[in-house]
Amino acid sequence: MRGVKLSGLPSQLPNASSKEQKELSMKNPLDGKSAAPTSIPFTFAASSARKVSLAGDFNNWNPEDMPMYKGANGVWYLTVSLTPGTHEYRFIADGVWLDDPTAQQKITNPMGSENCVKIVAAQVVAGTAQRLSPAVS
Repeated sequence: MRGVKLSGLPSQLPNASSKEQKELSMKNPLDGKSAAPTSIPFTFAASSARKVSLAGDFNNWNPEDMPMYKGANGVWYLTVSLTPGTHEYRFIADGVWLDDPTAQQKITNPMGSENCVKIVAAQVVAGTAQRLSPAVS
């Protein structure tokens, strides 16, 4: 589920159905304007890998679309512009789909394994969406 998390609003309405709750969490009260994307860093330690990339719901799970860059320390880096909400992702190292060992949340996927979850939060300040520090994933 994707949406904008708004400060000061209840996460649930007492008399709302689950469908209404879902719609509430997906709506942005900024007159149809979406919150601005936020630059989110991804890192993956794989010193022996020759190629690492990032795939997720934000790039239609394309394993070739987002190649990562290897640092001298053997850690691979990539910063991605993501909209506020919940995003699922995985790393691909030398053709093998792998989990993020630092992800604090995972969700079962249709392939019988799990996707890692990254949450990008936002809040409304003076009528505009402002980013919060990214939640630890």
